[in-house]
Amino acid sequence: MRVHLPRIGTTPYDDLAVDQFEHLAALDRVGAHRVVAAPDDAEIVLFTQCHMVDWRLRAIRGHPIARRHWSKVMVYDERDRPWRSFPGVYVSMPVQSFEHTFQRAWGYIQVHATKTLPIEPDLLFSFVGSDTHPCRSELLKLRHPDAVVEEVRGFMFWDSRSPNFELHRARYASLLARSRFVLCPRGRGTSSFRIYEALAAGRVPVIISDDWVAPDGPDWESFSIRWPEGPTNGLVEMLQDRQREWAMMRSAATMAHAEFFASDVSFHRIVELCLDLKRSRSVRPYSPSELRNRSVVATLQEVLHSRKLGAAM
Repeated sequence: MRVHLPRIGTTPYDDLAVDQFEHLAALDRVGAHRVVAAPDDAEIVLFTQCHMVDWRLRAIRGHPIARRHWSKVMVYDERDRPWRSFPGVYVSMPVQSFEHTFQRAWGYIQVHATKTLPIEPDLLFSFVGSDTHPCRSELLKLRHPDAVVEEVRGFMFWDSRSPNFELHRARYASLLARSRFVLCPRGRGTSSFRIYEALAAGRVPVIISDDWVAPDGPDWESFSIRWPEGPTNGLVEMLQDRQREWAMMRSAATMAHAEFFASDVSFHRIVELCLDLKRSRSVRPYSPSELRNRSVVATLQEVLHSRKLGAAM
């Protein structure tokens, strides 16, 4: 599969995701797909900047390459609250809005490398994060002698410009390595970086997100745990009971990460999902006018969501 990765270039940051995809393509160990310079030579035109441009995606809708190759356009969209714009790969599309004929679920491409320390974990579980969703408020109340739960304020784990970034990341990496289970609640989006960082570190993610759509392929039950949003009664007891499975789940998590989400297979996996959509023959990109109409609906949904979330917190 030949893939073209268009650049937008309206700000210095818009095309960082393109740089990341090109880097992943260079690392790809499978070699079934490649990036091409000319969109005319590509079978897919993949826009990767959804999270870096205006949320209505006007920069993509009006892009000359998109207008000229409308039938080839797909997106990789890792926004917290995406709206169904183009066919492609979505990280946090809620289950009730997910269109299986139009979308595929996947993880984040930029996961901070956190190598497991050569120690046996001494913590049952950990959670370090901000109170960005009602389900996190309950988790931050958890207490256990063999656990660490810490609320973080005024810090963004993905933003290297945040105060004391390296210190916070080192603290997080240390706790991740010390934990058998890592609580991975949703935040503003349904997905979480923690899921994939836990897998990269050989730790078991406890996924707390009712609307999260699991990417197809991995056997998630073999290396992760799902827990519903809301009351945490019984959560600690469940983790204590499942400690006997931890070694086996850790091994499965490590293998799943290497097979599906590692940096040397990530480009291949994402393009394979686009290829799967293309082969389904059910993909039809919305016209510019349809996209504008959908953006109006998305605006109303966002307003209602913000009001509901504000009332709950």
